[in-house]
Amino acid sequence: MAQGENEQARTELAKADELEPRLQVLPLLWAQYFLGVGDSDTAADRARQAVERRPHHWQTRLQAAQIFRAAGRFEEMRRQAHRVIEPVSTDQREVIREHVLRVLGPTALEAVPYTHLTLPTTCRLVLPL
Repeated sequence: MAQGENEQARTELAKADELEPRLQVLPLLWAQYFLGVGDSDTAADRARQAVERRPHHWQTRLQAAQIFRAAGRFEEMRRQAHRVIEPVSTDQREVIREHVLRVLGPTALEAVPYTHLTLPTTCRLVLPL
């Protein structure tokens, strides 16, 4: 984008933010804007915010993964790629897997280290008798 287009995009996004701050698509639009102006740290932050707003929306996770990839955050990209595929039924899993690889590249589904963000959120507490 040219400088004038960047400024216009920023103005329009700021206006949308003011009018409808909870609009679910805004964090991804901001992330794309920040990538376009070379601020990959803020772009990644906005992509994380988008996933937090719509954690069960696979398209949001896939778009966030694209932002992470463009920002050089490959581990986060892979984590989101895996999260796109996890809830898919087994009969559709291969189709979605191929789509993810087509969009994000051949390394998108490589293993990622487990962290508190990827571990199951439920556990069973066993107390001694």
